[in-house]
Amino acid sequence: TIGSEERAGGDTPHAIYGASSASIWMNCHGMFNLLNNARRSGAVADSDGGSRYAHEGTLAHAAGEAVIIDWLKGNKGKGIQVPDEIEDKADFKAAVQTYIDEVATSIKKGGDWFGVEVQVDLNGLYDTYSFLLDGPHQIEAFKRTATLFGTADFVALRDGRLEVKDYKHGAGVPVEATTPQLKYYALGAMLYAEAKGFKVNEIEVF
Repeated sequence: TIGSEERAGGDTPHAIYGASSASIWMNCHGMFNLLNNARRSGAVADSDGGSRYAHEGTLAHAAGEAVIIDWLKGNKGKGIQVPDEIEDKADFKAAVQTYIDEVATSIKKGGDWFGVEVQVDLNGLYDTYSFLLDGPHQIEAFKRTATLFGTADFVALRDGRLEVKDYKHGAGVPVEATTPQLKYYALGAMLYAEAKGFKVNEIEVF
């Protein structure tokens, strides 16, 4: 199971009630409805454009994914490709290599199944409409799209033990492995593996 071949299309989609924002919306289900209305009224901008750190993180994920997929396909590949726009290329490459090394350690142990950039779906577990507000606060687009899904960076299963790894590229901001985001991925990855006929007894997140 490798990368975009498991996804519908080549790009990684983002859910409204996705994993990366889980720590926010799990505490305030109406957050996105409120934000949408604020944008409509002009109180806040349509988009903040994202930060350069987030953009660099996206590039780092893509660089790591490309190397890992080449490896799983049995190709030697070209190694880590650092985009021209990255200023500190040595630091970027070192960070991505750390992630690749961690994944490589897992792959070398062998296993029943490996997945890179695996889209996991929790819609079957929850009534997603319970996250929505009634009347004028409703966002019609929410009714037409899957709202509970996310993309796990790397998943491995061996002897009933499921490993879920999430690569964080940000500088100077430690992230604990007990975040709602990783728990979201872990639950979704378990459902994904079980749907493929595998039995999951334990889950470990990194």
